[in-house]
Parts: sequence; C-alpha cells; structure tokens
Amino acid sequence: MSYAPRPASSAQIRRLVVEFDRLAGEGDPRACGPKREPYERTREDRLAWASAHIGVQLHSFNELTGPQAGYLLDILNGKATALDRGLADDWKRLRVNDPAAYFATMCSRGPQHFGQLFWRFKGLDLSQLSMKAKWELRRILARRQPAA
Repeated sequence: MSYAPRPASSAQIRRLVVEFDRLAGEGDPRACGPKREPYERTREDRLAWASAHIGVQLHSFNELTGPQAGYLLDILNGKATALDRGLADDWKRLRVNDPAAYFATMCSRGPQHFGQLFWRFKGLDLSQLSMKAKWELRRILARRQPAA
C-alpha cells in the first residue's frame, strides 16, 4: 500500500500567496530561491520560487501537498523546517560538527560514493538543496555509521 500525502489546504495556499507577495514586495531574502535568486511578485515567479524550494516543477499551488505547503510556509516565516530539523538530528547522530564542510567533502568524492545521487548534489552547497534533495540526503545519511 502506498502513502499519498494529503493535498495542501486552501488556507495554506492563501497564506503562501499572501506571505510570498508581501515578502517579495519588501525585497526580503525569504522570497528568494535556495540559490538566493530573487523572484518578483508575479504568479510565474511565485511558482518558480516554490518549484525551486520543493524540487518539483509546479504549474499551480493546487498541486502542492500539505507537507510541501508547510515546508514553504516555514521558509517564508523564517522557521527551521521539519526536514531541516531532521537533518540536524542526522548530523548529531553522525557526530558531524560542520555539516556544510562534511557535505562538501562527501560530494567531492564523486559518483563512486553516491551513485546517481551525486549528480543531484554536484555544484550545490548544503544551503541550496531543495526539499526533494534534502530527503535524498537524509536517505544517504541514514545508511552511514557515526565516526568512531
């Protein structure tokens, strides 16, 4: 049996539109993409912003799941997302003091250590990962053992 996440609520979608428009209008960095690219207060840019953060091409906010909408709202509210908190727990379990440096080292080792996932992470630093890429990273970290 497969798990299908619940769709985003109309209240979540309304909040996303209102908050994004407000922050983009103010030039707030929370309305920028994961690579710090700025977006305007247009529907196309709003969808591009969400797509960049989620890691899936969106044509409408109605395509969002509840967890994806919550992730985007956390970003707009300046809060750590549940996924980021999970990654923080993974880093602690692995006894990694500098996750960004650890991630850069892991990526520099190349495809022999990551397989096809390496190409998703190539050229990105930890702060630039989309929601989808962060889930993939969590899967990789779950298989790693803490340093002795």
